[in-house]
Amino acid sequence: MTYGFIHHEVGAQAARIAHHILKGADPGGYPVETAESYLAINLHVADVIGLEIPYEILQRAEIIIR
Repeated sequence: MTYGFIHHEVGAQAARIAHHILKGADPGGYPVETAESYLAINLHVADVIGLEIPYEILQRAEIIIR
């Protein structure tokens, strides 16, 4: 179980910001952005180690690996 980022999306976000700055936008005036984070649960590993994930937690997960 982890709460983190999808690195491809973070890279796309950084590329978009870099594009604006390279086209002349003031870096100091550019708004701060944070990457969207996701809850991911690996049910296969949970099963292997004997961990039962409650249904309420599974409902909150954006990514479930089976």
